[in-house]
Amino acid sequence: MVNIAKKMIFVVLAGLAAAALGAEDFRDAETLAKGDGIRLEFVSYGGFEGGIGFTVAGDAFPAAAAVSGIQLKPWLALGGHTSVAPLSDFDDFPFAVSISDRDNSYAFFTGLGLVFTPRYDRVVHPLLGVTIGGATLGYLEDQDGKDGLEASIEEHFFYAALSAGPEINLSRHLRLYLQASGRFVANDGALGIPDYDLSGFATHLGFRFFWRTVID
Repeated sequence: MVNIAKKMIFVVLAGLAAAALGAEDFRDAETLAKGDGIRLEFVSYGGFEGGIGFTVAGDAFPAAAAVSGIQLKPWLALGGHTSVAPLSDFDDFPFAVSISDRDNSYAFFTGLGLVFTPRYDRVVHPLLGVTIGGATLGYLEDQDGKDGLEASIEEHFFYAALSAGPEINLSRHLRLYLQASGRFVANDGALGIPDYDLSGFATHLGFRFFWRTVID
């Protein structure tokens, strides 16, 4: 078995080496379209963050988020934000959260907005953001009497947020940030949560990884 694995690894490495040695620059190939064509180049980022949110009533809940975007300018980006938070305990995991009046309930916050990084060339610089999108409140339940939760009952509401905090350039491609944010959620009493009570504040720690894409 070990000998077979060694042979497979050798074949793969030999193939990669042959491909590298035999690779050609296709820019010299004849094409129907004349000229050098259009060169596109842009910088993108992706990352994750985690933190603690607070409702208007002061109830705390954990939250995790994924972030991504495209740099329009070195100091300006169009960014997307998606976060999820439990609003109660789940059958398989006690979050010690009791914001909702139903078990297995959650909130999704998704939005699109602008991300500002003035003085981006400094090691430590401001990171500011504004996001507009939607909030989804829902819960899971067992409808077939078997193990596991199959159904999801959801309601959707308007959501907006502002955020600010410091960001650190760890390298050209990796940044670490700490932010405080305020959010507005137009919930209307769903899941036993009072109107607008999901609005509030949050603190979160995260990182962003940057890469450059060239289409030539």
